[in-house]
This record gives sequence, C-alpha cells and structure tokens, in this order.
Amino acid sequence: MIIDVSECEKGNEFEEKLVWLKIQTEQPDVGLFEYMCPASDYPGEEDSYGGLYGTKWDTDIPDVSDFDEYSIEGCGGTEIFKDDDGRYVLLFKTAWSPATGFFDKLMGRNEGMTGILLYCEQGQDFCGAYNSDIEYHYDMTEICEENGIKQEDEEDPDFWGDEYIDEVLEVVGDEVGESFAYIDYGG
Repeated sequence: MIIDVSECEKGNEFEEKLVWLKIQTEQPDVGLFEYMCPASDYPGEEDSYGGLYGTKWDTDIPDVSDFDEYSIEGCGGTEIFKDDDGRYVLLFKTAWSPATGFFDKLMGRNEGMTGILLYCEQGQDFCGAYNSDIEYHYDMTEICEENGIKQEDEEDPDFWGDEYIDEVLEVVGDEVGESFAYIDYGG
C-alpha cells in the first residue's frame, strides 16, 4: 500500500497514530487494521472474511522505530517506510484477498489522503491494484502467457518458482503507473 499524506489536513490521524507508535515502548495488542481503523468505529459492519477490512484476518503492527529508512531486510511481517517521494509504503501480508475494506476506511478517515493498494496472491493466481475509484485485477497465468513469462522450468532444477512474479508485477505496474514491492513470505 502506497499512501500520500501531503494533501491531508494538518494533524491527520494516520501520521498521529504512527508518531504514537514510534514513542511507545510496547505496541498495542491489536493488528494494524484494527489499530488504524477500529472496528468499534464501524457499528453494524461485520469483522469477518471479506467484511470489515476486505480480507480474512488482520495483519501485525509494524515496527515504526525507523520508518524513515527504506529497509525490507528479513521482512517477515508488516513493514513501513517512506519512499523517495515522501510517501508511506506499507508492506504486509493478508489472506486470500486484498485489504480493500481497510484501504477505503483509511482513506475515508484522513481527508486529502491518496494512495493505491497493490496486491499479489500467487496461490490463487491473481494480482492487481486498487485505489477506491478503480480496480485492476489480473489473472497471473494469463499475463504470463500474453507476455512470454515462464512460471516454471522443468529442465532447470534451480528455477525459483516465484521469479516470474517480479516480471508479472512489472507488467501490471507499467499499466497502473506504479511500482510493486514484492516480498516472498514463503507461504
């Protein structure tokens, strides 16, 4: 998820919550989605798969002690950093579907915030981009066939199956005008 807060009203909630996390010695006992957009603020909406946050479960809170420096070393959980344009980039894993509900709620809570949610679910063979106004959704096998990207190589035992994902995401990124940051979580 790439988030631009440069047009937000002074004191936007997103940055206030990041600052709070940065000065705390212990992080709250909730996930990132619940922390940023508490379910209690949305009465009547169900917190279930495809419900409140648009995905099966919440993701963990990132370590924001050094979010001003780009680092994805040993990324096994949620990461946050600022890119060269001063935008916040959140890398996180979810289950089965992109966190479009969380994205919409986060944008709605912070007037002037813009962003894009880039997602990849190789286990279900889809990837795409979402920004509340439009969604690009792709079948990864189709993209591979259309662009000559091989997904496996039976003759090369050292072929890493996820290598093709970088190529797929580059094709999608070119179409939506944004870059993907793909992290293999080994899942």
